[in-house]
Amino acid sequence: TKLQSSLKKRSPSPSGRPTDPRREGWIYVMRMEGNSKHLKIGFSDVHPIDRQRALKRCYPGIILVAVSSKYFPHAHRAEVLIHTELAHHRRYHHCGKCGHDHTEWFEVSRDLALQVIARWVGWMQSCPYQLSTGELKVEWKRKMFRRPLSKRLLPAADHFLFDNTWQSWTDSRAVSGPRSEKEDTIDIYDRGYRSE
Repeated sequence: TKLQSSLKKRSPSPSGRPTDPRREGWIYVMRMEGNSKHLKIGFSDVHPIDRQRALKRCYPGIILVAVSSKYFPHAHRAEVLIHTELAHHRRYHHCGKCGHDHTEWFEVSRDLALQVIARWVGWMQSCPYQLSTGELKVEWKRKMFRRPLSKRLLPAADHFLFDNTWQSWTDSRAVSGPRSEKEDTIDIYDRGYRSE
């Protein structure tokens, strides 16, 4: 699957050197005021409050919904995994202010978005990649080959089945420590938010 391909790829870093620190960062969720159906899910190497200020040039009513609780290595890779899992929900917004297409918008419930984010941020914070090379650690490579995942891409309606497959895979963290709960991986900012 596309997720398996993303998991296997090396982090962008020069061979034998520590991972590029610009790949460390935060994962955030934002929404537009008055629109609870579209969420912006992204990566930032600055705190998402600062990222929110920058985004107000294009989206004056943007609201910060949630942020990963820690600044962590390979955060950019976590973003790729989150976007890959939610690909069926992706929506593109052409911006009349800057003229660019904004590609990190998803038509998805807040609950599903936070569940997917908690899974991949929690897994990434368990350090599954070598910091020196950016490669997936041997124990996770073995696990991937030992328990192959479904080869078919599931439509959005089947996300529950797809979600359970990846949740069981990331939950079996015997090789890298105990499971983190959602509250340990995500800080909620927009507590009054309700999905419509």
